[in-house]
Amino acid sequence: MLPSMLAKLAGLFFAATTTHGSPTTTQSPERYFIIRPGARSYDVSPVGHDTTQCPSRSRATSCRLSNVDFSNIVRDEDRDVIDSAFTYGYALVKARLGAPFVVTELWRPIADARPLGAYYRVSDSRVRCIKAPCPSLTAERLDGGSGASLSTLDLDALDVSDAVKRRARRLLDDGAVMVVGTIRDDSARGKGRTLVATQLFVPIVRRHLSGRPKLAPLPPSAS
Repeated sequence: MLPSMLAKLAGLFFAATTTHGSPTTTQSPERYFIIRPGARSYDVSPVGHDTTQCPSRSRATSCRLSNVDFSNIVRDEDRDVIDSAFTYGYALVKARLGAPFVVTELWRPIADARPLGAYYRVSDSRVRCIKAPCPSLTAERLDGGSGASLSTLDLDALDVSDAVKRRARRLLDDGAVMVVGTIRDDSARGKGRTLVATQLFVPIVRRHLSGRPKLAPLPPSAS
C-alpha cells in the first residue's frame, strides 16, 4: 500500500508542476502601457508606475521590445489599423509584459497632445438624477488606485473639433473611453466632480476572428 500511495503523491506533484509536459511559469499580470513605435522595435512604458521589469529582468522606466504581438486585434493584412492607432506617435495598450508582448486591448488618442495626469477608464454609471449634479459617470484608475464618481467630463483642453468630442462622449453609451487628466472636486459649489482631460483614448476592437477590426468613428482630421 505504501508504494502505491507514494506513486499517487508523485503523480500529483508532477501534474501540479507541469502543463502539457512543460514546467509551469508564473506569468506577469496584464497591465496598461503606453507604446511608441520605432524603426524596428517598440518603446513600452508602464501606466501609473515609474519603472517596470523588462523581459531582460532589468528594471527601467521603459522597455525596448522587438517582439510585439497584435494578433488578438488585427490580422497581418490589417496592419493599416495598427498604423492608424499611432497617428500621434503613441497608443495605449493592455498587455502582459514578456516575450512576446501580447496586446489584448488597443486604444488610440484623439488629440495631438501630451497626456498629463492619472489614467482612468471612464464609463456610464447608469445613474440618472432629477437635478444636477448627478454622478452619471464612473472613473476607475488604470493603475489600481482609487476611482471616483463624476458628474462631468471636461474635454475643453483637447484641440479637436466639437464633432470629435461628441462622438467620444457617445462611446460612453456602449462601453468606455480612457481618459488622462485630473479630477476637480466642485462639490462645495454644487457642481460635483469633474475630470479635466488632457488626452482621451478610443478603442480599436475586433468583433470576431474572421472580421476586420472595428475602428472607433473618430478620424483625427474630422472637423
